[in-house]
Amino acid sequence: MSCHRFILAFSFFLLAIPLSIQAQDIIITDPTDNNGKVEWQWRVNVGEVPFDKPVTAEFTVKNVSKEFLVIKEVRAGCHCTVADFPKEPIAPGDSIVIKATYDARSEGQFFKILTVSTNFDTDHLVTLGMTGTVVAKHK
Repeated sequence: MSCHRFILAFSFFLLAIPLSIQAQDIIITDPTDNNGKVEWQWRVNVGEVPFDKPVTAEFTVKNVSKEFLVIKEVRAGCHCTVADFPKEPIAPGDSIVIKATYDARSEGQFFKILTVSTNFDTDHLVTLGMTGTVVAKHK
C-alpha cells in the first residue's frame, strides 16, 4: 500500500473514532471519485458478540452510476478480521454485499476497519467500519 493510501486510510480511522462515541447519527460523505457513483453502508454495529465466536458484518454497496463498478480490493485493518467480496463487475443500479468476519478473541468494544479500492478511484481508498462489543467469556 502506498504511503498516500495509508495516510488517507489512517485519517479516516482517526475521524471515525469520535463518530463512534457520538450517540446521534452522523452523515458521512465520500471525498473520493466514488462520490455520486457508489452508495456505501459506512458502518455496521454487530452489537454484543460472545467471546471467541466469529461474527460477520455485511456492508451493502450500491452502484448508482451509469458505468460498471468493480471492487478491486478489500483489505481488513488487522489479522483478526477477514474480508470477502464479489469479484464480478457490478452493473448500474445493482447492489452487492462486502462481508467482514471478526474472530472475537478480545473482550470489550471493538472497531474494525476495511479499506476498499474501486475502478472509479484507484488513487483513494474508501473506509468502512465494523463495531460491537465482545462479551466476557465465562470462567
